[in-house]
Amino acid sequence: MKEPSQPVAFYRAALKCRYLATLAELSGGVATLRQIVNQLVELNVSRSELIRWAAEAGHNERSVRTLVSRLLCGSGIREREPGAGRRIPQEALFLLAFATEKYGDRAARFLRAAARAAAEPTGAAQPEALVQLTVAA
Repeated sequence: MKEPSQPVAFYRAALKCRYLATLAELSGGVATLRQIVNQLVELNVSRSELIRWAAEAGHNERSVRTLVSRLLCGSGIREREPGAGRRIPQEALFLLAFATEKYGDRAARFLRAAARAAAEPTGAAQPEALVQLTVAA
């Protein structure tokens, strides 16, 4: 990694001190801290480095991680893409399509009930109960 020029390094060090001081008192308000964090990010200071600095200064890492994340998300800097998370399996989409076709607007309610029944260790999701249901239909 390329070393920053002398004035940039001095500015970065000054911002680091302001960041830690503002974080320590938070009397300057979140707006001041947001400005400092944004300036540090413009200088290519990473999220993890901001968190590490705060942790080394004795702040609770978990709280600082949450605070920095909220500040950066508020500025439009996200760690993950929108919608990131677990993918919905194709089988689940098939069940949803089937239930929607068969039951229409009531499909979601029946699928939630089926999920609860599947999670129960007793009775409701037993194969005998399912066979009786399909015979009755």
